[in-house]
Amino acid sequence: CLTNRKRRAVREELEEAQRVAHIGSWHLNTATGEVTWSSEIYRIFVRNPDLPAPTLEEFRELLAANSVELLYASIAECARSGRAYTIELELPQASGKSHWIEARGEAVRGTDGTIVAIRGTAQDITGRKLAREALNDAKLLIEGVLNAMPVRVFWKDRNLVYLGCNTAFARDAGWSDPKNLIGKDDYQMTWREQAALYRGDDRAVIDS
Repeated sequence: CLTNRKRRAVREELEEAQRVAHIGSWHLNTATGEVTWSSEIYRIFVRNPDLPAPTLEEFRELLAANSVELLYASIAECARSGRAYTIELELPQASGKSHWIEARGEAVRGTDGTIVAIRGTAQDITGRKLAREALNDAKLLIEGVLNAMPVRVFWKDRNLVYLGCNTAFARDAGWSDPKNLIGKDDYQMTWREQAALYRGDDRAVIDS
């Protein structure tokens, strides 16, 4: 009938949207343990869509060891308290490289208020994870170079509040860790009596 056609069309649109966004959906019946997956979940986990979704116990084999405890603890807490979760899980690949997913879950309550299921999404975030790691590596490299320099280096925001500095500058300020300066201004430094002069110089640089 027309209604069934519309439902099928809506379902196909949702499946296509998940494919484009690389976000799949899943549903876990907490009473029976039955798990259902959308088509995109099968693609993310490189699993034959003709096979049934793996049980919770079978799902362990798809995760890296360090992600198994995190996932099952999150699911157990969600089933117990109804607390939603967002976690990152590592998926080992035959190639030796890992894929990463962001998994979200929330409780589904019945008419009597009890938790009857958990539903959620899984999104492939491998590209985002690798980019984040590369950015962190670059940051560590830059910090290493700055801290090896004998000259004093600092940076501030437009309100002349310190955003960071290198080790040499922190040492002159009386701190062992450059992070101690973050959020402070010159009036909170050992040179507070000259703060107005230094800030005037910095403001001139910003303005020009």
